[in-house]
Amino acid sequence: MPITSFLNGVRFDRETTRIMGVAFEMTRVALGIAERRDDINEIVAKTIVELTKQGERNPDLLCERTLQSLREQYLTDIWSAPLGVDRRDAFQLAICRAWSSSNLTGLLYPSAECRRLAL
Repeated sequence: MPITSFLNGVRFDRETTRIMGVAFEMTRVALGIAERRDDINEIVAKTIVELTKQGERNPDLLCERTLQSLREQYLTDIWSAPLGVDRRDAFQLAICRAWSSSNLTGLLYPSAECRRLAL
């Protein structure tokens, strides 16, 4: 899944876009969402875009800082997951909850994958 579909008119030079794409794929793999096509990808992409706007151009650091940013935003939900729930699923569920309740998205309902994780 290319990051370019999440740029929403923001323009970067070709090399910066390539670097962001590498960081996006690295982050998706680290989160275990590389095969998914849902709203979580947009949250990851927007975080990478914001970090890139701040001047970061190293894909390793973009990935690391994106993961750190997501951990800081969703850490409470991850560690409050019931026993037996995989931490990766808890992290993804926390992102789904935040995404579906965001005023910025205009979404009224979380994706099917978010609903599956909530069960």
